[in-house]
Amino acid sequence: RIRASPVLFFALACYGLVYLYSYPWPHISEPIVIMNEGNVFCILLSHTRLVILPCQVKVWYWLPVITTLFGFAVPTSMVSIDTVYSKLLGNIDQNLMQGALVLVDDIASSVAPIVTMEIYTAHGPSVFWLVLAGTALVGLIAWLPMIQKMRRLKI
Repeated sequence: RIRASPVLFFALACYGLVYLYSYPWPHISEPIVIMNEGNVFCILLSHTRLVILPCQVKVWYWLPVITTLFGFAVPTSMVSIDTVYSKLLGNIDQNLMQGALVLVDDIASSVAPIVTMEIYTAHGPSVFWLVLAGTALVGLIAWLPMIQKMRRLKI
């Protein structure tokens, strides 16, 4: 039987490493295209505050990475965090606490796009990727001391 805490640790590590792997490094990136009449799938400079036009990761490089992330790491981490949370609460009526977890998740899902859009339009994809990778790595580092405690609880 696989415990939920190491699975959550692995999913967080996968999440952080995927963003570091897909950071717009020069050898896997191309300049962002300015909007013109013939190409509507590009950036419109009037909607951004970018001074220097950044690079974007090539689609063929990014697609397998994001498929792995959202196909494996995110669902695995969601199930793992729910399992860990449920086991930590113990043998009580968990309706209220599970509802609080869902509420916090919904608030984060609502606020995150607004914050990330501001970061992206102000600084471009490079800073955005580092913020995402850093957030995942901070969560991973915060989870490290908890692994021993989870092992004692058999979670």
